[in-house]
Amino acid sequence: MRSGCVCYSITLPVALFLLMISCVKKQGGWQGSLVQEAGVTVVRNPSSPLNLGRLIALREQFVLDEEDGRLVERGLSRIRDFAVDSSGNVFLLAYHAEKDFVYKFDPQGRFVKSFVSKGPGPGELQAAQRLQINSRDELTLRDPAGNKLLVYDTDGRLQEEITLKPDVRHINRLADGSYLISRFIAAPKATGENSLAVVLCDYRLNERKELTRYDLGDKDFRDGRIDGRIDAYYWTVTRDRIYVGTDDHGYEILVFDLAGNLLRRIRKDYLPVPYPQQFRRSFYKAWRRLPHVRIDFPQYLPPFHAFFVGAEERLFVQTFEPGTEPDTWIHDIFDADGVFIGRQSLGIVWRGGSLGLVTHALQRGGRLYCLRAKEGGYRTFVVYLVNYPGT
Repeated sequence: MRSGCVCYSITLPVALFLLMISCVKKQGGWQGSLVQEAGVTVVRNPSSPLNLGRLIALREQFVLDEEDGRLVERGLSRIRDFAVDSSGNVFLLAYHAEKDFVYKFDPQGRFVKSFVSKGPGPGELQAAQRLQINSRDELTLRDPAGNKLLVYDTDGRLQEEITLKPDVRHINRLADGSYLISRFIAAPKATGENSLAVVLCDYRLNERKELTRYDLGDKDFRDGRIDGRIDAYYWTVTRDRIYVGTDDHGYEILVFDLAGNLLRRIRKDYLPVPYPQQFRRSFYKAWRRLPHVRIDFPQYLPPFHAFFVGAEERLFVQTFEPGTEPDTWIHDIFDADGVFIGRQSLGIVWRGGSLGLVTHALQRGGRLYCLRAKEGGYRTFVVYLVNYPGT
């Protein structure tokens, strides 16, 4: 942290507002600070939260298990991703589809239908990634093999098919018809330092504004070596906000509006977690076909891995600090102002590897939806009823 006097250009109303918010939080015991940097509010949080008690209580409602024979018979053998519409219907994306990619269940977990066939034809996909449903209940899937985005309604009727440029790696269709994409930027061969640009595009996918970039490091196999770090690169989108997090600047999450204006930087002090042996074993297993490859592991894990936004705009950030159960992890919890208010293990099981931009958890209304890993590499999809103790 910098020492000495740092000057910022702050208008009087903004300064008074920050002072008021900071005073209110400090009356409750918060030890952080609010400042303005280049016209953007920066929330500097300490490593200890405002509240040491439990902020959220979960009660299991239903479970969908990959090893359930009834699901396997319908064609859902491996769950890759999931989404939830405004009515609470659940949509699961199959990893290896023999017939259909998407499986719809009602809010009580009863199977409704499957759709999105595998194939090269109109409305079909050769491969499926990044299942998303926006606040207009538009369901989208990216086909990395066909370089296209398909848009469906929640009954599986095709609405639109959009051709993508080959450098598009991830894409979200926002509620206003614009798009948030990540674009792969290849570096010169001499450096191997590739990157991803997070870009806001208009409804025709013309680039409007680059929000940030993430350094991918040297992910190419060269000289018998490969980078073994876990990428800390994630985003999530709400009705009116975009949250982007990378570890290029430590523990920092950027909050934008849908026009791409940076509203807030959420920062937090943290203690680095050493890179564990179980993650090394997972990495070696993935490269077991090349026994002579050398994997360069970093000393520490990134500060966080993924996050979601819950009720009252609370931000839940999955860290690498072990939770209360095996293979679970602590979530840091921030309020709508970006203040670190609590930390809690939510029981979400994950056993290493990169989540990428796959949804690991989300909250809709009074329910929390998440994927839990099982022994043998299988997964379950779990729905919890959410309560807030003391409220």
